[in-house]
Amino acid sequence: MYTHTLDTINTMGRSIIIILGRMLEEFPEEITNENHRSLKHHFEKTSDSLTYSPPETINSSYYWNIVSSYLNWCVSQEDYDTIPWIKNVVDIFTDKIKVE
Repeated sequence: MYTHTLDTINTMGRSIIIILGRMLEEFPEEITNENHRSLKHHFEKTSDSLTYSPPETINSSYYWNIVSSYLNWCVSQEDYDTIPWIKNVVDIFTDKIKVE
């Protein structure tokens, strides 16, 4: 089975693998809002998909665009303003919270 190592992914910027993994760590165990459950599900599926994607796709904007679309579809401005873990998820994605 082929899996990516950090040396096969983008070294010129942030890694979608690392960023998405860190975003997923912010989700609580229990999520009552259907949109937020859907967001977590989509992020988990996207993370699984990264395992079998070629470096050319990982290093492109393909997965960044997918994650951005999910965020825009599932998270409102009110969610961002009132739910701390949602704010952290968005801030990690937008690089307001730095991830090493």
